[in-house]
Amino acid sequence: MKFVAPRSDLVNEIQLVARAVGGRSGIQALGGIRLRATNGTINLGATDAELSLQSTLSATIASEGEVVLPGRLLADLMRVLDGDQVELESQSEAGRVTIKAGSSCFSLRVLSTEDFPRLPAPPSGDVLNIAATPLIATIDRVARAASRDETRPVLTGVLVSVSNGTLRMIATDSYRLSVKETDLKTSGQDSFKANVPARALRELSRLAGERKIDEITAIAQDNQIVFGLGGATLS
Repeated sequence: MKFVAPRSDLVNEIQLVARAVGGRSGIQALGGIRLRATNGTINLGATDAELSLQSTLSATIASEGEVVLPGRLLADLMRVLDGDQVELESQSEAGRVTIKAGSSCFSLRVLSTEDFPRLPAPPSGDVLNIAATPLIATIDRVARAASRDETRPVLTGVLVSVSNGTLRMIATDSYRLSVKETDLKTSGQDSFKANVPARALRELSRLAGERKIDEITAIAQDNQIVFGLGGATLS
């Protein structure tokens, strides 16, 4: 695999997906960021097995391929690169990747692509389209009431339902209860209900605000909730 991409774009998207990089885990690949080069696009993804983030950017691809690189190290490295363009080339036999930008040149070992989990595709088909502003306001009001006790996983989530243009969120840690209903402008799928981890909703709110998203798409599939925010996917 070999590609050249604008440094600022690559840095921004790597910093985004790095938020989902796993910490301590018996699966080394969960500490990595996957980069897949194909059809003029770089797809980046990371997951800690609970939350996953994906993003894309355009690049000049000399050869297609896929690698998984140590996530936190890669994110830290991106901050110190200079120059306008970044060239990344993998040496599969050596099990390493060379990253060049301006006067900088680094070599990183790769992680196993086989151990990296399969991430869901961006929402498509019969999706629910939700106006971002009221959704963010509701998340910010309700998600704080969810429990942070991992021994009670159901209470770490927020019950999210949409029906007849009304969004309802409920969260509790068994000591306090937060409920909020919000009128929405929605299209597509007319009803929706899922218990969504509060952490995922807080990240959704943060990303939508940072990227100035007007509309968010959502779909429940394969026991997962998948959100689309422009070129980013959160699940």
